[in-house]
Amino acid sequence: PDLVGTLGLRAMERLMEGYVWRELIFAESNAAGPSLLHGDLWLGNMAVDVDPETGKRGRALCLGASSWFGPPEMDLAVGEAFGMPGRFYQAYHHHIPRTEGYDERMLVYRLYHLLAHLNQ
Repeated sequence: PDLVGTLGLRAMERLMEGYVWRELIFAESNAAGPSLLHGDLWLGNMAVDVDPETGKRGRALCLGASSWFGPPEMDLAVGEAFGMPGRFYQAYHHHIPRTEGYDERMLVYRLYHLLAHLNQ
């Protein structure tokens, strides 16, 4: 494993255990409770099936899941870090509005995913 990624993940875990992170930035997210996450939600893991008879597009498919329970914004952060289109987030936030501290949490969640990729 990459030393930068390993040390970065450890530092992030310590930050998230601290009062400021836990009680101020993550309070809204923690109050909502965990959700079942895809775990690797980015454009490369999404597709649409096609009806073989009509050629019409059908259902949206999510591929390559590495599911776990956590804050829903973790899945959004993967996509943000790795190129999901803005219209995806517009549609998502139309149904589930951003809560206080969203931008700060997204910075931390994106950092987590980037450090995890360094650690591979």
